[in-house]
Amino acid sequence: MFGKKNSSDIIIKYFKEKSIEYEYKNNIFSFNLSLDRCILNPYLLIDDNILSIMVNIRELTKKDNNIYEKINNFNVISKIFNAKVKNNVIYLEYNTLIDNDNIEDIFDLILLSLSELSLEINDL
Repeated sequence: MFGKKNSSDIIIKYFKEKSIEYEYKNNIFSFNLSLDRCILNPYLLIDDNILSIMVNIRELTKKDNNIYEKINNFNVISKIFNAKVKNNVIYLEYNTLIDNDNIEDIFDLILLSLSELSLEINDL
């Protein structure tokens, strides 16, 4: 069973149960996630039955000589997120099909993955 409204309600319920503060505007959720080594500000969008999560890490600097090597190394380690560069910003991205029965499981997996990768994310 798919549905943006119902999916949004499930995500809101999940955030409340996990005590995650969030904003919801124009069908986009944004929230803060404090990890051991960094604070992330993911945002997500549900479009039909596709969940897209993006996490901006930082802007590129002139000192980022080997950033693509770091990104490639991150992508080898990460089972969920892909690190990318667009418009001079390093970001993580994850897209997946969802239905209302698996949203909570997906979020548990996403939060676990970000937590486990906090050192690698900090190194990007």
